[in-house]
Amino acid sequence: SAMPAAKPKLKPTAARPRPLALCAALARGGHSVTLLFGDEAGTAFDGLAEHCSRVLPVRRRRLGAAVAEVVRTGRFDLAHVDRSAAGLLPAAMPLPAVLDAGVCTSLRYERELLAYNALGRAVRRAVLAGQRRHEAGLLARFAQVIVAAEDDAAALGSLRGERAPRVQVVPSPVDHERFA
Repeated sequence: SAMPAAKPKLKPTAARPRPLALCAALARGGHSVTLLFGDEAGTAFDGLAEHCSRVLPVRRRRLGAAVAEVVRTGRFDLAHVDRSAAGLLPAAMPLPAVLDAGVCTSLRYERELLAYNALGRAVRRAVLAGQRRHEAGLLARFAQVIVAAEDDAAALGSLRGERAPRVQVVPSPVDHERFA
């Protein structure tokens, strides 16, 4: 039998250095940061409390409602949304929102097709089509999207519809060639 798929990690930690570094950099830049993250285990979040004005761990299934409530009751200029949490949020945010996508998943799936046999490729093509629709739907909900590489920006650019967000490349410190 197949192992169940792991739930995505929805909190910035040392194991997920990009969101951890972004939160710390915003705080060092003088911004007041409220951090909401999906926390099923009640685990630590690697010292982010010192960088955030508020840290609000919530159950993953409550993340969308918690974000809506915090945004409704607070004064915020911008929401920075990690890719793993984006699908859990309300369809529209009442303030400008940036999606930190990191990578274009459909591009990754497309590159993986060659590793499968004919039947596997047929199944992955169906998954790929669904992923492209999902990513296009997410893109329409954000004012800006951040990715780590130019090829991811180009791939997301090909998915954009009428309401296309700006896609910006913020390079990742990870060597993508080595860890492809």
